[in-house]
Amino acid sequence: MIERTVREYFLALHSGGAWNFSIKFSGMSIGLVCDVKYSGLDHRYFIKCHQRGPRPTSSSISSRYNSISRPYIQELYVYKLLSLIQICGEVHFLFPQTSATKKTLYIGTQEITFTTAKQLTFQEANPRALILVHFLQFILRLEDIGTNSGNYGQNDEGEPVIIDFWVTPKEDYTLSDNQIEDFWENQHGSNSRLITEQWKNGC
Repeated sequence: MIERTVREYFLALHSGGAWNFSIKFSGMSIGLVCDVKYSGLDHRYFIKCHQRGPRPTSSSISSRYNSISRPYIQELYVYKLLSLIQICGEVHFLFPQTSATKKTLYIGTQEITFTTAKQLTFQEANPRALILVHFLQFILRLEDIGTNSGNYGQNDEGEPVIIDFWVTPKEDYTLSDNQIEDFWENQHGSNSRLITEQWKNGC
């Protein structure tokens, strides 16, 4: 299903070809790496199910959701927001043309060149980039960023990058009108050691 959906989407979008699919073994979501060639250029996209899509049976989280659950609207919003402010790669939302359900959705993000946080030393890390990652994680109620140093980092220009995350269901928290002020006035601990070290040193 996912391979056919990706092929149909990019063929319709660019009148080109999508091929060289391979299973993405890392991460929580079942996904593919897709190489697409159009306009004489090669592009690589990472395609995955939405957060409440199917999970590997070995996942401890898999019992919480199943493949017919509706996508969280927050997840789509955050991906689009991060793409627009150039924190993640260009994003595409793919719906199967032949599916009988409206709950099937795949998310495709274009490959972006960056250095993951787990590869950065304290001296190499850009404090501004790290504090922005921390701010976005706090204000958008995102998980699996600070605890997964392969999901964020910085590019060659020192700008922040986030490639994957887990949204907190909106019924699990309460929004506050002063949450941005609260973030800056109160030092909220990060679950990332690298970010915490930068914060303590006055980033």
